[in-house]
Formats: sequence, structure tokens, C-alpha cells
Amino acid sequence: MNRPFAIAFIGALITCAPAHALDPPPEHAFVAGTFALVGRGPDGGKAYSGKATIGLDGSTLVLTRTIGAARTVARGALARAGDAKVLRFAWKEGKLDREMVCQFGADLDNYPRLTCLWGVKGNPHKAPGIEALFSTAGWDGP
Repeated sequence: MNRPFAIAFIGALITCAPAHALDPPPEHAFVAGTFALVGRGPDGGKAYSGKATIGLDGSTLVLTRTIGAARTVARGALARAGDAKVLRFAWKEGKLDREMVCQFGADLDNYPRLTCLWGVKGNPHKAPGIEALFSTAGWDGP
């Protein structure tokens, strides 16, 4: 390989690498949408239901949950938990840092479904909160 070509080739790779590094993973687009949610608070807390949306802000996921009159906005991304890919979200509630880890997959109609554990960051709970999000694509959900 001649030297000028090699330098141009390496320069092209370096120039292109940052653009690809900023692209969100395809899983982000898969989970983006609207959801019905059901859950229970940490340590055997109250059961609840509501609505959620997951949107994209660049390479970050934005989860907006509405439960009754309360609205929570969390930011997250794809992460690894051992061999599994999960979604990790974080938000602040009053003075407490909260976090949620969600497994995700497709339901029988190939829409996303998420099952999540959540609570105060660092998990000081005897039992974490649980939450399931069901895609409302294709139906008039709540």
C-alpha cells in the first residue's frame, strides 16, 4: 500500500468513526413508542397503572411516565447485565436519585414489552418496585 493512500484511508476512518459512535443502537428505535404500564412500588408499595412514552433525544432514551397526576421523566440507554442487554433509566424524585433496569423483548405481535425493577439508587430496599410496559401500538390504549 502506498503511503499517501494509507494516510488518506486512515484519515477517512478517523473522520467517520465519531459519527457512527453517536448513532443510537437499533434497540433504541425498537422500544420507542407509547405504552400502558402497571406496577407496584418498592417494599410492597401501592399498585398503580398509567401511561408511558419512550422517545429518542440523540443517543439517549427519554422515558416519560404518567401515573395519576404525577409525571416522571427519566433518561436512559442500552446497557449490559451479564450477557443480557437491558435498558437503564435514572431520574431524581425530590432529593432521591431513582434508577430502573428493564428487560425488553417482543410480544406476540412483535411490539416491544418491558419488565422493570426500580427503586432508590443503590437499592436499599427489601424488594424493588416492579413495572411492566405494554406497547399500545395498534390499539387505543389508556
